[in-house]
Formats: sequence, structure tokens, C-alpha cells
Amino acid sequence: MRNSRVLYVLPALTVVLMVLSGSASAMGYTSACGVAGQSAPPSIRGYFDGMKGTALAEFQSQGQPDSGAIPAFPVGTEPAQTGGVKSVRKAFLYSLVLPGAGQVYTGSKLKGALFLALEAASWFGYISFHSEGNSKTDEFNLYADTYWSQDRYEDFLYINWSVRDDDSVFQDPGDPSSGYFFTHHLPDTKTQQYYEMIGKYNQFVFGWADVAPLTSPDPDATEHTTSAMRLHYMDMRHDANVAYDRATASLMVMMANHLVSAFEAAFSAKRHNNRLAADGGGFSIRAVKAQSGREQFPMLTMRYRF
Repeated sequence: MRNSRVLYVLPALTVVLMVLSGSASAMGYTSACGVAGQSAPPSIRGYFDGMKGTALAEFQSQGQPDSGAIPAFPVGTEPAQTGGVKSVRKAFLYSLVLPGAGQVYTGSKLKGALFLALEAASWFGYISFHSEGNSKTDEFNLYADTYWSQDRYEDFLYINWSVRDDDSVFQDPGDPSSGYFFTHHLPDTKTQQYYEMIGKYNQFVFGWADVAPLTSPDPDATEHTTSAMRLHYMDMRHDANVAYDRATASLMVMMANHLVSAFEAAFSAKRHNNRLAADGGGFSIRAVKAQSGREQFPMLTMRYRF
């Protein structure tokens, strides 16, 4: 059994040697004695040296640039593109929720910091101005409670129309069908509308402490009566409204910052992906010609960008 295996192996080795011998002849090898036409005995090293020489000849025949223009370099020293493909949708959503987050995701930390700083400033402005508006509102409410009296206002109504409720004052006294004499009516409770009306409309001027009460009926007295307290009260309300307007403006800036940051992050992700595609992202194999000393040799470089 062992002899039969040897019989099978010997012919196979003979075939291999014949192939190698034929390959060596095709490469043009000659004997060391220099006898023309005599083939050199096959050699494993000679076989692979021949393959290298053939590959180099084929590579040089492809019209590549001069070998001196491409210096030799070890594999892995070529700078790699940082950052893989970015999701445009994720970049948009990240910055929509938190301005600047999408910019950090796409690799722009500076822009991310700017959007985040604007977000923080907007929140600070909104909270500060809204708090200021609330404080000023408390101040003018207290001022009104101190210097405006519903009793004085009702005294004015009673002297002119013998009633203490402006809902009972009509164009034609005693005739509800003639319509109300006043266009506004004081709310029963101290609502926001209550504090607005007592300063905004002349009708309520006789409720202020610095206005002398009427001694005789004068329905048109509200048109020519002034109050310094009322004017100061209106200034206080104006200051509160300015603070609220600034809080609203801060809120609008905040909303705009979310939207601008989201769209900018999406565009940045798209630009990043376009640059990555232009640079040949993904897996690639390139043939280059390298040189070490005076020897030139072909080299395959493999690269994967992610």
C-alpha cells in the first residue's frame, strides 16, 4: 500500500518539475556557463524573480509617470479621511432638540459651541426678562391697589347718575334700550383686565387718589381731568410690557436658533458625505509604483474609509 502511494506521487512530481522547467525557459533563463540556447535547471527563486520582473515590465508598459515622481512609502502611512458617513436626518434632529449637537456630530465643534452658547444666552434672556416683567407687574398692581379706589370711582358715578355701577349708566338715563353710556365696565374681580382698564381709559380717572371728587354733576368731567398718579402708573405698566416683549424676543431667537442649527447641521452632514464620496470613501485597491534604491517594484495598496 505504501509502495503504491510512492508510485502515484512520483509521476506528479515529474509533471511539476516539467512545468517549472518550461516556465524557466519561457523567461529566457540560460545556464551559468553561458551556453546559448541551453535552458537553466528550474529554480524556485528564479521562478519568482522572473514573475517579479514580468510584473514590473507590465506595470511600466501601462504609461505610468516616471518612477522618480512616486517615492517608496510603507503601507499604512497615507493619511486617512477622518469621520465616516453622517446621517443627515440624525444631524437635523440632534440640533433641532439641542442646538449645536448636530454640528458636533458632523465634526464641527466650534460651530456647535456657538449654537449652544446662543441657546444658553436665549434661555438666560427669556428667564431674566420674564422674571423682570413679573416683578414690575407686581409693583404696578401694588401701586394701583394703594392709589386707586373703586369707592371713589363709584362716588363719581353716583354724583352724575345716582347709581354706583357703570352697568346701570345709559345714554338715556333710566332707558336700557338707549345703550350704555360707557364703553367699558369694571370687572368684579381684580383680573389683568381690571388693572389694564383703570389706567388706560379716562372713564376711571376719578378713582385715583390725586383727583378731587366731583361736588356737582358733570358727565363730561372725565375728558378734561388729569392725574399724575395715573400717568406714573401707565409708565410702570409700560416698563413691565417692555420686559415681557424682550422675553418674547428671546424666545423667538431661541426658536430660530433651533431651526437654523438643525438645517445647518443637515447641510454640513450632506457636505461631509459629498466630500467623502469625492475622496473615494469605502474600500479601494490601487496599484502604485514604488522604488527602493535603484530597484523598482509594483505595489498594491488597499484602503478602507468608514
